[in-house]
Amino acid sequence: MRRRAHELAEAMVLDPGNAVEHERLIGRLMIATIERMAHWREVASSLRTLSHASPARDARVERAKRQIAETPGSIVSMDVLARDVGLSRAQFFRLFEGTVGLTPRVYLNMVRIEKAVEQVASRDRSIAAISDELGFSVPAHFSRFFHDHAGSAPSRFRLASTVSDQFETDR
Repeated sequence: MRRRAHELAEAMVLDPGNAVEHERLIGRLMIATIERMAHWREVASSLRTLSHASPARDARVERAKRQIAETPGSIVSMDVLARDVGLSRAQFFRLFEGTVGLTPRVYLNMVRIEKAVEQVASRDRSIAAISDELGFSVPAHFSRFFHDHAGSAPSRFRLASTVSDQFETDR
């Protein structure tokens, strides 16, 4: 997914007018994302198998997911989050990964990068303000996180999305 995102960002920066190539790369990125996130290949063959394969929902895990989704920048540590939902750290990690299929930290990072990409592309706020809202103590840490997960620096991503928006407007 990172490689696909990097290819797309690079194409948008280096060749902003090539909408056909951008759409092709967006399609490839979407397919990579869907294949990574969807469990469609693992669909159970029967209801009995499905009932045993799907972990029961836990209200504490759902509360943690809601807290992460609503205020990802307020998550100080996984220990504090576990305590906030009434679980020990070990039990929280076990339940969360068993229910969600991801560790709490990976889930938090997934939510943070989704929000970061959306906000950076919208251009409504400064990179520093976005960094602060998502819980990064230093904008440079946010930039490194964004680059590692989205394939380009936030400023380059913003520039590419600006060029893309201008191209769409001109169409």
